[in-house]
Amino acid sequence: MISPLPLEELRSLLALRFTPGLGALRIRALIRHFGSAEAAFGAKLSSLREVEGLEAKSVAAIGKLEWLERADTELKRVTKVGACLIGYGAPDYPQALH
Repeated sequence: MISPLPLEELRSLLALRFTPGLGALRIRALIRHFGSAEAAFGAKLSSLREVEGLEAKSVAAIGKLEWLERADTELKRVTKVGACLIGYGAPDYPQALH
């Protein structure tokens, strides 16, 4: 098992992490606003602009295919070595990091 999260959620979470200007706090804000990383990554620009604290460059970069491609590459690496990713929202995600 690569992750306790659904594959598309994990893929979107990784894609958000690769998006310039987004770190853990902003990604968490996006997930809280949209309900999931997948919904945040696929959100329209007008909706993304409503999220407090996001810079214009990050808003413009969210949802680009390039970040999904990087996420896919990373998922292949994780699968190859037999690792497990525990992303924000997973049951095993450390409580102290919430």
